[in-house]
Amino acid sequence: MFSYRTRIAPRLVAGAGVLMMIATAAACGSDTSSNPSTDQTLRIAEAVEQPTLDPAKNIQYLSDEMAAIYDTLVVIKADGTIGPSLAESWTIDGASITFKLRSGVKFHDGTPFDAEAVKYALDRVVDPNTKATNSKSVLGPYDKAEVIDPTTVKVTWKSPVGAALINLANADLSIPSPTAAKAGTLEQKPVGTGPYKFVNYVKGDRLEVERNPDYTTIRPDLTNKAAPKYAKIVFQYVTNASTRANLVSTGGVEIAQLTGPDAKRLANAPNLKNTAFPGVSETALWINAKKVPDVNVRKAISAAIDRDALIQAIASGYAEVNYSVLPTIVPGHDKSAGDGVTKYGKDQAKQLLQAAGYTAGSDGTMTKNGQPLTLNILSSAEDPWPAIDQLVQDQLAQVGIKATIKTEEFATVTQTRRKGDQDIYIGRYGILDPAGSMNILFACANIPSATVPLGTNLTFNCNTEVDAALRAAITESDDAKRATLLSTAQRQMAADHTALVLYQPQSVVFSAKSVSGIGMQPDGILKINDLAPSA
Repeated sequence: MFSYRTRIAPRLVAGAGVLMMIATAAACGSDTSSNPSTDQTLRIAEAVEQPTLDPAKNIQYLSDEMAAIYDTLVVIKADGTIGPSLAESWTIDGASITFKLRSGVKFHDGTPFDAEAVKYALDRVVDPNTKATNSKSVLGPYDKAEVIDPTTVKVTWKSPVGAALINLANADLSIPSPTAAKAGTLEQKPVGTGPYKFVNYVKGDRLEVERNPDYTTIRPDLTNKAAPKYAKIVFQYVTNASTRANLVSTGGVEIAQLTGPDAKRLANAPNLKNTAFPGVSETALWINAKKVPDVNVRKAISAAIDRDALIQAIASGYAEVNYSVLPTIVPGHDKSAGDGVTKYGKDQAKQLLQAAGYTAGSDGTMTKNGQPLTLNILSSAEDPWPAIDQLVQDQLAQVGIKATIKTEEFATVTQTRRKGDQDIYIGRYGILDPAGSMNILFACANIPSATVPLGTNLTFNCNTEVDAALRAAITESDDAKRATLLSTAQRQMAADHTALVLYQPQSVVFSAKSVSGIGMQPDGILKINDLAPSA
């Protein structure tokens, strides 16, 4: 057994501490604890509307809204260790973790937070009637939770999970009110223990939350341990990036995350502050292996894509090239695994297509048995996806591949992509626990089908070697052994050419000078309770 102070993974990656050692210093170094609470409203422009506010059913890996409303049992600190939140301390014994919980905490509806609430939340994730999404994969091979007393709960997995504490810090495993969960109202009227309480939700427009005056926290990663400094936050859904930029620059909102040309345009705006954070996500292209079974064609697609051009045109340089499916600052990232990915080269792309039996027609289009090589691309209608789609379409055309583009609203495309009619899907994913997240994204068991309607493996490719490596990595507690297993999985993924990373973007948070306490959690979520009016 050992205490929570034991480091989860002491190795350093890319010059930073493990588990996404993101720069978390607040803008201007403001100490939000010195700012008194006010009756002010903070407006935050969000690029993506959450399809549900029930953490068990949420399919997004980033959600400032969830962080405002809910708490998790533990948190990940900037130095890579696990810190307390709803749980004060814990001990690990094999496949079990016993948590000592905070006392006196209540959910927004008055329901006491206790061991029964934790047990209910975890049991609910694995209950088929819940129809849990990402949370079920994040929780892993959960067995049971035992209530020892009101402030002590013992959680047991069917086998040891090396990243169990990391997973329990994931927003998808936030603890909701059991009263609200049983009432079936969490999706539209969320109830947690977090710093802000739900007020109103207008679909497609905004989510409003208000200060929880009774909030306190023991999170070591937050400066403000007391109630929020803002009386209210309005999360305003603005899918167009340029519109978000215009809103923050003209005072329509106080905070907006921007990338690419909009970030570059506002970099020196005199009325704004900006802080850049290393990316925890990948902008990627999934090739449907069932629709494009020839690996030479998949390699040709990779060779056709000029990633540097994408970064300059779409991200305005606020990104980096990464050929591994793991972000560069995630523990277990193997840079050399990317050596197996076919790099940009139009001549090489054409040669690969010829190796696959294609010849160039009179108009330059590659054909085989009289049929032109035509692929369809599925993507979201929100920025920056249309611009990325068009550039990829142009680059494919230069090597003789015709591509058509189908765009849908984000909430719709999340369903359409599981049907598997697309040859290519372009989107973004994030990684927190490398083994668990890769398992969600690429495991054979997560290929969408009639029996797995919420499947998340959009490559539709089953690689048993990847599966075996990830299963072993999930339960491996030795850092070096886990890194070796993750390297194996990355190398196999590189060889398959079914998940092609286009680039790894940075997040740039722009804020009005009237806002202090800008910081970001390792998972890319704003440190909501540290946000405060400038002194």
